[in-house]
Amino acid sequence: MQVIMYQANAFTDKLFGGSPIGIVPDASNLSEEDMKRIVKVTNLDKIAFAISREECCYDLRFFNSEEEIVFCDCATVATFYALADKGYIDGVEEGCVKAYQYTEIGKKPIDVYFKDWKVDRVEISEQNPVVIASELDIEELSSVLSIDKSDIGILNFDVKPEIMQKDLKDMIVPIKSSKALDQIVVDIENIKSSSIMKGIDKLYIFSIDENEIINYMCFEFRVKESCANEEITSSLMYYIKKNKLLNKDSFIYKNKSHRNKHSYMHCQVIENKDDLSIKIGGRASIYLEGVVTFG
Repeated sequence: MQVIMYQANAFTDKLFGGSPIGIVPDASNLSEEDMKRIVKVTNLDKIAFAISREECCYDLRFFNSEEEIVFCDCATVATFYALADKGYIDGVEEGCVKAYQYTEIGKKPIDVYFKDWKVDRVEISEQNPVVIASELDIEELSSVLSIDKSDIGILNFDVKPEIMQKDLKDMIVPIKSSKALDQIVVDIENIKSSSIMKGIDKLYIFSIDENEIINYMCFEFRVKESCANEEITSSLMYYIKKNKLLNKDSFIYKNKSHRNKHSYMHCQVIENKDDLSIKIGGRASIYLEGVVTFG
């Protein structure tokens, strides 16, 4: 059997930036075993399989080399960008096409923006995280992270670490400088055994440098790939926008926990009467198109 597949980097328009994703635009005739075989044949870290339900509505399934992933922001952005760029989703000269993604966690609206008949960006409407703790023990936190407590915070802003929950429970820790962030040496076992991290799924430690680049480190404790997998959590972006740390809508961020590539995210926060709603997204760089033979 053969299928068309694209390879793209999500959250970037650069060839060697972002997050690499494989995309099968028409997986309607593939079984789950076929999808797993394609992942093994291609040896890619992650592949998204799109199955069309009706116009602009797709079931998406995500697999890595080990298992199926319920949801993945970066793969969603790359997939809908490729579907629009390659003509599976019809574009408009200027404006937005509303699409929908179906996964195990439900139906999610996707906005595909076009400019001059070309895809400009893809945005995902996110469920807002809920702040469940904002009075954390700074002494214990600084001890667990092996940093001075004076380094916790953001210069010129009165912000504190918070715990937010959406699908997962994330701890967000602001650090005053990129230099201080670079000096953090994380002892995962020590962090996992500490009382302050009890029940935490992901820890995000971040700083914002003089060029307004978000530098962050992410550590997962109880999360399995099948629960969630996101390049950068909407909780972190929500924290940054809620506290007005950056007022612009387009961000450059750099994951320093395992690689130093620049990625680019568009984040739109809409102020409602009682709350904020958040959309995150960006572009993708399609760098390979081909046919995969398997079976």
